[in-house]
Amino acid sequence: TVFDANLASYRLESGTVFISSGTGNINGTLGIWDLTALAGAQTLTLTGVDLAGNAATLTRQIFVGEPARLLVFGSKKDMGHPQGVAVDLTRGVAYVANADKGEIRLYGLDGAFIKRYKDYRHPRAVAVDESGNLYIAESGKDRIVKLGPTGNLLWKKGRTGRDPLEFRDPSGVAALGGTVAVSDTRNRRVQVLDGDGNFVREFPIPEGTGGALEPDDGDEDDEPGNRRGVPVGIALDGQGRIYVADAKNKRGLAYDPQGVLLREFGGPEIFRRPEGIAVSTSGDCVFLSDRIRDKITKFNGVGERNLTFGSQGNIKKDKPLPVETVFRRPIGLALDAAGTLWVADRNNEVIQRFGLPGTLTA
Repeated sequence: TVFDANLASYRLESGTVFISSGTGNINGTLGIWDLTALAGAQTLTLTGVDLAGNAATLTRQIFVGEPARLLVFGSKKDMGHPQGVAVDLTRGVAYVANADKGEIRLYGLDGAFIKRYKDYRHPRAVAVDESGNLYIAESGKDRIVKLGPTGNLLWKKGRTGRDPLEFRDPSGVAALGGTVAVSDTRNRRVQVLDGDGNFVREFPIPEGTGGALEPDDGDEDDEPGNRRGVPVGIALDGQGRIYVADAKNKRGLAYDPQGVLLREFGGPEIFRRPEGIAVSTSGDCVFLSDRIRDKITKFNGVGERNLTFGSQGNIKKDKPLPVETVFRRPIGLALDAAGTLWVADRNNEVIQRFGLPGTLTA
C-alpha cells in the first residue's frame, strides 16, 4: 500500500533491479517481480515521496526459492516415532517428544544429543515459553506437565474426564505470554490455562464438512457420527490468538484470545489429515503438516495458501539424503525466532529443519 494526501511518486525495487513505480496512491498489486534468476535472501525496498520532497522507505528481507533443508538429525535407534518438537534459540535447545519411548529428548541446535527426561506415557507434544519452561502433553496419562528450564517439575495438571482440567488424549500444547493452550483431542475442545496451571476457559471445536477422520496407523475416529472437529496441533501468536489443526474436518482454525472463531482455512481440497501447526509471532504466516499427504502447507494472515512442499520418501541412517524434500507422516511443527521451521518427521524418525521462502517474522 502507498498512500499520502500529497503523493508525488513511489518506487519499488530490489537492490539495483527496478520493479515498478507510479505517481498515484495504490492499495493492491504494486508490481510483478521476476524471481526466475534469483535464489536466497533478497531485499525488497518500497520508497514513497511527497510533493515537498519528504521520503519514506520500507524494506523487507525475502527468501526466494524452494524450502532449504538446513538440518536433519535422529534415527530409528534413538527416536521412537517423534510427534512433537519445540525450540528455544536463547538456550540453544530443541526438545523432541519421543512418543513411543516415553521420553523427551534434548538436542543442541546442531542436532547433537544432550540428555533426556524419562518415564512419560506417550508424550505427544511439547512447547517452550519465553522463560525456558517446558510443557508436555502426556496423552497416556491425560495430563499436562510443566518443567522448569533445568528440568525440575513445576506442576502436573489433569486426569481422564470431561470436566475443566480433565483431558482425553491431549495431543497439542502451546505456551506464550502466560497462556497455555491445550488440544483436548478426544473431548473435541481447547482448554486454556494460565502459567500456574489454573483453568481459564474452554471452547469446543465447531462442526465442519470434512467427513470422517481418515485412519492412520490403526487410529480410527472414536465417534464417526460426530461432525465436531478433532483438534491436534495448537499454536499461539504474539497477540494471544490460538491456532488449531482440525484433523477431522481437514482445516486450520484461528481464534481470538477469548475463544471466538476468527476464520478457518484449508479444507478437504488441500488436506487429508492436518495434525501439526505453527505460527509466526505476527500471525502472518501459518504452517500445517498433513500426516497422510506428507506435505506442509503455508498460509498468510488471512488464510490464503501461498506455499506447499514435500512428498512421501524415506530418510535412512548412513544413506545420502534425498535431493527432494521428503517426509513420512510429518506431525509436530515449530517455528523458531529466526524464522526456520522444525518438523517432527514421525515415520522417518528424524527431525528436519528448513529455511523457508517469504517473510516469516515481520
